[in-house]
Amino acid sequence: MPEREAKIRYDLVMDFEEWLARCLTKGATNYGPRSYQRMDAAAVADCVNHAKEHMRLGLNGDTSEPHFVHAAVNLLIVEWHRQFRPDSIRALRESGDWPA
Repeated sequence: MPEREAKIRYDLVMDFEEWLARCLTKGATNYGPRSYQRMDAAAVADCVNHAKEHMRLGLNGDTSEPHFVHAAVNLLIVEWHRQFRPDSIRALRESGDWPA
């Protein structure tokens, strides 16, 4: 018997939405609203590398900004491209610039 999909619980996101909104607001201020939707394959690759760098900084104790939130947002942008702009992910793989 197939497992039924549980109802999506948006109330569980509330703990994180301010962090995500602050990070996305910073990006919108610097690059324009929803600029992640216009990224090319190279910019998507940069998101992966930026996520790694934010993880490194956060794990090393840097508190200059919320590095784990920035890492998460960068990875969410990559996931957005995987779902809605698979051409950018495909171009990235084919270019050989896919982050190691």
